[in-house]
Amino acid sequence: MLLPCKYTDAFVKMRETIGGELLGMTRFLERIDDWPVLNYARFLIETGRIEKYLLLLYAHASHHG
Repeated sequence: MLLPCKYTDAFVKMRETIGGELLGMTRFLERIDDWPVLNYARFLIETGRIEKYLLLLYAHASHHG
């Protein structure tokens, strides 16, 4: 939460538009690799993106459960 909103919004938009995200989880080299999920989940909650957080939570539990 050190960056201004215009930069954090740009990061989220970039993840979504260039294929770096699938159901809220991180995609990297055509694989699901959501190792930074804690920090990203916290960011989503603190910025009020609750629906996106819930999707991430569900996808993470489904993928790893």
